[in-house]
Amino acid sequence: MQSYDIKQERRNDGATSSTRQRERRLTYPHVIEDVVVGLGDDVEMLATHLVEDKGPRVVYIWGMGGSGKTTLAKQIFNYKKVKCYFDCFAWVCISQQCDDTTVMKEIFMKLCSMSDEQRQGIANLSNEEIAERLCNFQRDRKCLVVLDDIWALDAWNSFKGGISMNEETESRILLTTRNREVASLARGNNFLYESRALSADEGWNLFRKIAISEVNDPNSQIYSKKEELGKSMLQHCVGLPLAIIVLAGLLARKDTIDEWKTVHKNVDVYIRRGTDLEQEYKGQNMKVLHGSWHLVMTTYHIA
Repeated sequence: MQSYDIKQERRNDGATSSTRQRERRLTYPHVIEDVVVGLGDDVEMLATHLVEDKGPRVVYIWGMGGSGKTTLAKQIFNYKKVKCYFDCFAWVCISQQCDDTTVMKEIFMKLCSMSDEQRQGIANLSNEEIAERLCNFQRDRKCLVVLDDIWALDAWNSFKGGISMNEETESRILLTTRNREVASLARGNNFLYESRALSADEGWNLFRKIAISEVNDPNSQIYSKKEELGKSMLQHCVGLPLAIIVLAGLLARKDTIDEWKTVHKNVDVYIRRGTDLEQEYKGQNMKVLHGSWHLVMTTYHIA
């Protein structure tokens, strides 16, 4: 918003555009992606860390936006080994301008089965009161708390008082972040996982499942040409899952080879745009992410 001099608008009820932005970013652990590629071994490894008796208290999943952090967290959250081990579960999305007291109350209410009256009582607690109750509850039970998309170090520090870090606790925290500072805290009895780019084969497998209809005969000339064009375009996605999904979703609506050729002809121009956002990650991947969305918006004439 600062880069493009965008002002924060307020609705009639006083809510800011950031509130609406957080509502659009909400993720739900029960909404599982139809196509998931290349995560099986990682899910097993991280799930094992979470259920170990002397395992890490906090597991950090770090990577740039669109690298599949939330998808991986969902797979772990719903993994049978994890579901059988923990007693209580909470999945909370963190906004860019999060309120620590609100976050802790949300975690506590999701971990506990409460009546409406009890929920009202929690809503009236102060920051110190909810932090103490939440911390004690995690010490007494085996809880898994997922904090999805922590943007800033200050946000994480603000509600750590409600997170049980006691050596004897069997509760665990799984968090996702795109922030290097937050990820740098993963030391001692914590574990850091860095999301990785998909290999060429994994990227093609993901792309193919979305972009090419199952009715296409793999031995046909149409399939062969789409494979040739698709693999060429995938080079611009540098293994970034979101970029692959966006590109594949666009091409899934295009049946003819001529339509695919049109996208192929312009994909490099669109993907190489978005240099204003490059500084955050100091790399090519942010260009890919921004460029992929630009490709979709331009093709469909979305304002």
